[in-house]
Amino acid sequence: PPSFPPMPPVAPSGTLVVTTAELRAALASAVAAAAASAGASVAPLELDLAQGVYELGGTQLEVDGIAVVLASVGDGAILDGQYLSRAFRVKNAGRLTLRRVHIECGRDVAGGAIFMTSGCEVALEEAHIRDCHAVGTASVAAEGRGGAIEVYEASQLEVVARTPQVVALRWGALDEYITRRLYYEAESN
Repeated sequence: PPSFPPMPPVAPSGTLVVTTAELRAALASAVAAAAASAGASVAPLELDLAQGVYELGGTQLEVDGIAVVLASVGDGAILDGQYLSRAFRVKNAGRLTLRRVHIECGRDVAGGAIFMTSGCEVALEEAHIRDCHAVGTASVAAEGRGGAIEVYEASQLEVVARTPQVVALRWGALDEYITRRLYYEAESN
């Protein structure tokens, strides 16, 4: 597939991550810290991803009850599901923000790139999703739901882009199931 369009550089603001293993370790540590806090407020995890491809190797990244901001510091970091898994599962009131972080080649039953459970929030800022597939099963629509994103029960999705985005609802690129707030914005330059 063609490469993502170039973007101007962004100055790092969080902890720099350069490998998939470092990304997984940082997420796991934040989830463990939040669980140990017994309900006390925990600061969002802010990670800067170096420009490059992060292969997920068949295991999705979990945003479980924490707030995570992933920002690319180059032309764009790419999370590659390798057609083996989706990139993210956001659950237990988790909040995920992707800034110039792109997802490609994700695959799962529903939500080929991102699956959001009840009460979660995801913001995509200048992020691209491509070549992701929801394959479905006998109990989940045979053709799958949410080729890119499955937004499930009272979750919130915000898409901010430099140009208006075309989004196919109901089992296409995005499946919104009992979603209370769903925002699509286009920034004007």
